[in-house]
Amino acid sequence: MRVIFLFSLLVSALLSSDFSTFIKDLKKESISKKILTKKEADKYFYNIKYLKRVVSSNKNQTHKKLTFEEYMKKVVSNVRINKAKENKRLHFDLLEKIENKYKVNKEVIVSLWGIETFFGKYTGKRNMLDALSTLAYSDKKAKRRAFFRKEFLISLEILKKQKIDKKDFKGSWAGAMGQCQFMPSSYKSYAQDFDKDGTADIWNSKDDIFASIAYYLKRNSYKYNEPISYEIKKKNFNLIKNIKYKKKISYFKNIGLDIPKSIDDNLKAKIIHIKNSDHKGGSFVLAFDNYYVIRRWNTPIFFITSVSKLSQNI
Repeated sequence: MRVIFLFSLLVSALLSSDFSTFIKDLKKESISKKILTKKEADKYFYNIKYLKRVVSSNKNQTHKKLTFEEYMKKVVSNVRINKAKENKRLHFDLLEKIENKYKVNKEVIVSLWGIETFFGKYTGKRNMLDALSTLAYSDKKAKRRAFFRKEFLISLEILKKQKIDKKDFKGSWAGAMGQCQFMPSSYKSYAQDFDKDGTADIWNSKDDIFASIAYYLKRNSYKYNEPISYEIKKKNFNLIKNIKYKKKISYFKNIGLDIPKSIDDNLKAKIIHIKNSDHKGGSFVLAFDNYYVIRRWNTPIFFITSVSKLSQNI
């Protein structure tokens, strides 16, 4: 046992030493690319920490997966639906202004906000510089290490430009930040200063949070007043399981699918088979153009359909 303990200490010491060298290289890069001055780099790179919990979270993403039905019941719960309705009512005037400006439905804005951080309650506790540098150093895939390295450097730009205190610069273990969980590159491209106070504050300002969500969707070709997806009832599975191409809604109605009249007959949709983790059962949905817009936000099918379902219920 003593040998194992000593070996573990040795590995930990070597890892710490290598990470320290890695941080020094990052610091040099930030200065050479003129992201920071040497004085700024000394300030921001002081005491950056290697976070073992971030490494553990990154390795253990393949935790037990829920079935589609279990996931939807958990994520689009009555509690979340009621909270979404309450927040839509509470922020209605602001949401209306943002909807009118960006042409993104307020229900979708509230749904993304509600699913990402439970309406701003859970935004992450990890220091962004610690988390992103740890991932840039430790991820097993070179492409992902390069991605996190880029995100780390952009996060330095954000800290400097927005004058955010380093200790308050927090997010998820994966480097997503604020109430809409933007990665630094998304923040740089899409964050909005809707309240015109000089800072795009996706941590505290509802104006900026909602506008940033809306602008992201608009820039990615969101189609106003069109659906995201529509879940097909199990009794209709045999009618559609072999359809492989986009078809008009009128076609699906004509073959007997139970689709609301409010969905335009001329809209086109594709059948998506949502398989469970055990590859048994699953569900089918009609995926409209906005389905693929939400997919650019976050790729998992379960996530996209949960945003759609929550938005339909508020």
